[in-house]
Amino acid sequence: MVDIAMRPRRIRSGRRIVLRRTIFATHAMRQKGETLELETNVREGTVVTFAGGSLCEEATVTFATPRDGGWLVLVDRSPFHPESLSWPDQPGDHGTLTFPGGEPHAIVDCLTGLVDPDRGILLTDAEAIAASRSGASLQAVVLHVVRSEVDMGNVVGQRARLDVATDRRADLSLQHTGVHVAALTLNRCADRFWTKDKPERDGLGFANLDKAAVTRSSIDTERSVDTYRIGKSLRKKGFDREAFLSALPDVEDAMNSHLRGTWLGASTPARVSPPEGRLDGRRIWSTTLDGIEISIPCGGTHIDDLSRIAEISVELEPIEDGFMLTTRTRGR
Repeated sequence: MVDIAMRPRRIRSGRRIVLRRTIFATHAMRQKGETLELETNVREGTVVTFAGGSLCEEATVTFATPRDGGWLVLVDRSPFHPESLSWPDQPGDHGTLTFPGGEPHAIVDCLTGLVDPDRGILLTDAEAIAASRSGASLQAVVLHVVRSEVDMGNVVGQRARLDVATDRRADLSLQHTGVHVAALTLNRCADRFWTKDKPERDGLGFANLDKAAVTRSSIDTERSVDTYRIGKSLRKKGFDREAFLSALPDVEDAMNSHLRGTWLGASTPARVSPPEGRLDGRRIWSTTLDGIEISIPCGGTHIDDLSRIAEISVELEPIEDGFMLTTRTRGR
């Protein structure tokens, strides 16, 4: 059993505060300036299989450290989808972590961390977000937030089974697929408000307002909310902001009418590729609409066929510098 100091001791050294904690067999914790770093033996990013729809994997634990009354656990291979650092639209999966012959431990959240492959330094939370924007050569790892009173300080190197909560994954995947279908519908119904040569077009040939204007996206198990900014740069490119916002109720009606009348019902396979790879690898969601192959970069999870969608409804609401799109997707 590894001894864990319950309360770190803060020791002042000049103007710098040093955080000291009992060192684990596999890592130490140190504070550099205002950045909390975790020393690990991890040198590679996590291999993830959620893109292919995986809900269960056998893996080897590579790191574990206390966190908020529970544990932060890394493994070499995971089916869990973590919340992204760069575009945190889809929340992390929930589920369980089980060691052979033991009881399952609840995984209550799943986040993204970054590890320095040369030194094994792990960054989490705000430090990881800052590092992800710096261009540093780091690799992404899945951080499983485990709620357990069991001491996991000695589990590194052990095999474990990871199971994703299926209902939550299915609900998030349904809503995320609805987001893409709604975005393509928005582009189609807003196309007439471009007064100059249209900017980048989507896979169906319409001006890609979604890509040009979206600033924030949030997905839960019942809906998604996307925030769009129509600023000066977009207006200079030829988007008629005033006309679009004045016609927002008509655009909403047109979008809902289109979503009721096309694309849903018949079997239409959809996929994310590659189905397996490093967490920081590029993934593409693709399907076929109007006989055209559509591809959208996306790191989330999705349903495998649009026929699983019974209905998609949208609401448009003006905000100070643009509008919000709320999408609700109902499954069959």
